[in-house]
Amino acid sequence: MRGSVVLRALAGARGSRLEGLLGDGLRPLGSLGGARGGFERVVAAVSGIEEAEAGAGLPAGAARAEAIAVRLREDGAAVSWGEPVRVGGVEELLDLCRERGRSSVELLAADPTLLAGMQLGSWFEAPWKARARRRLALGRPGRGLGGSVRGSERRLRVAADLAFWEGVRARADGRLWRRLTRDSYVALVYHRFAGELAPGQERIDIAPRRFDRQLRALRVAGFRPVSAERLVDFHAGDDDLPRRGIVITVDDGMADCIGPLKRRARWQPQLFVPTAELGGEAHWIGGEPVASWEEIAELERRGVGIGSHARHHHRLSPLDRERRRRELEGSREDLRERLARPLPFIAFPNGDHDAELCAEAAAAGYRAAYTTEKGRNGAGTDVHCLKRVSVHGHDGVPAILWKALTGEGLPAPWRRYRDRRHPPQDRS
Repeated sequence: MRGSVVLRALAGARGSRLEGLLGDGLRPLGSLGGARGGFERVVAAVSGIEEAEAGAGLPAGAARAEAIAVRLREDGAAVSWGEPVRVGGVEELLDLCRERGRSSVELLAADPTLLAGMQLGSWFEAPWKARARRRLALGRPGRGLGGSVRGSERRLRVAADLAFWEGVRARADGRLWRRLTRDSYVALVYHRFAGELAPGQERIDIAPRRFDRQLRALRVAGFRPVSAERLVDFHAGDDDLPRRGIVITVDDGMADCIGPLKRRARWQPQLFVPTAELGGEAHWIGGEPVASWEEIAELERRGVGIGSHARHHHRLSPLDRERRRRELEGSREDLRERLARPLPFIAFPNGDHDAELCAEAAAAGYRAAYTTEKGRNGAGTDVHCLKRVSVHGHDGVPAILWKALTGEGLPAPWRRYRDRRHPPQDRS
């Protein structure tokens, strides 16, 4: 493990209005790097005893410090924030952001593994409104940004964000620009298909007929399934995606999922099962029946991908390292013994994950890992920290199209309207 590394953010000159807006440093729109990386502030400089080694092979430029910081943190260095780099004014800040965008493209060419930890890989970390604003602004090249920063720290962050992506677009070729800002997919996650909406299960139980209507609506709207193989190739940089890519995932392996998945196997769904619980009763969902190994094997023969949901459906992050290892590696071994073509993917039980667990899943041989963090997955999304959007038992066609298009949950007014129409059942 490396020693301590000091990072320096971007801030305004002491006593200036810009310092008041930026505070302890410029922050990007959206998070960076998922659970395993990224920084809450834009890295402008880095210092540490291993800096020269960590920068080997990286070209000079305004984003080089960020790339070095990503490498150091991946190697286990402890990072802290020091005195920021101070800029004289808004235009100087925006010019530096543009230069960081151009420099990031050059760094990616030198080391493609940096993408998931850098701002360059964060297009789809921003909410859909921010992405739409970027597309609108970047469609009008040469438009000044300085006037848009007056009034608030939020406006300054938006202007800095647009300046960064202006720089990226100026340096990236057409294919790279599409890969960074267009190619993406949404993964939907289902659980039960009983349609009973038992008390406490309204959020995770969906009627099979409603599921069928949702998939028909997705097909009519132009959504196309992304296979597991194509997903892995995309994140490795070896493939593009269909314009409206969608991944259908199902957690838990409940007995009631067998029929619906058989009928819809052409969507190449991915089913994640707790291997030690198959054929038993779900202790995590009121003792409901779990599918058998024979039923799971039949789904695999029909074209459904079968992956891991650990062995016992326990939250993994609170467990000690040895128990996590048994859950991760044991589940993979169970699948290999019982199935012909097990999917080398895992969906973390309850979506529970942290940076250490994502790294352990990779070390256990999983090619991809799903969480339940909402969002779209793009080229810069950590493949061991993939996002998914949960489907509610009362989601109709408009709701499923919204989730598939944005990668986000329903807006609060929409949720309140749905919940008024379908209040939770009496649990007494």
